Amino acid sequence: TDYTLDLGTIICGNPITQQVQHQFYNLGDSKPMISKIEGGDAEIVLTYDAINTPEQVTITMANTVLPGKYTAQWKSAATGAPDATLNVNAKVELATPILAAIPANNAVGLQWNAITGATKYYITDKAPTFILADDGKYGTLTINGTKIAETTNAWYNHENLDNGTAYTYYVTVVHERDGKVIDAKTSNLATATPAYVVNEINWSNAEHTGLY
Repeated sequence: TDYTLDLGTIICGNPITQQVQHQFYNLGDSKPMISKIEGGDAEIVLTYDAINTPEQVTITMANTVLPGKYTAQWKSAATGAPDATLNVNAKVELATPILAAIPANNAVGLQWNAITGATKYYITDKAPTFILADDGKYGTLTINGTKIAETTNAWYNHENLDNGTAYTYYVTVVHERDGKVIDAKTSNLATATPAYVVNEINWSNAEHTGLY
């Protein structure tokens, strides 16, 4: 008998512990055989409790699991029991960055929340397009518009700009493995207009500073 349990989408960096009760038929005192569909070692851990009825399986995924498609399989090893297999599926994705743009003199400062699992960040003036392949293991990222910068930091200073001109920005977080884009998420649109900032003078103290 085959059983399938789908954990759905899990955000990278968010550990989970999920207990599932299912009427499994005598999986017995078996150990899970762990495999990962795309790259690296899977970190899905199954703990089976045969005392409870219905039987209880605890699924734990560490917060170090990188984006990708995962599967864990548990096969029956009980003596005299019929063949039984439990398949657990999960997909780990990047979180979406939240972008802020701060205007300055001939510049714009960009900052966003650091994303667990990020390989790099692209800063662009238009939102890129990410399309997964049919098998869902990796995808194609298309940069639309102008790529302003590429960085591994969670900030960037865009300099040598024209004061009084509005500039638009997106930041896209990317996770690459083996030269392929496994996942990508694009932030909100952020807009800022550089301007020369004049510091105000406290004239009541000017005579003491010589600024008059």
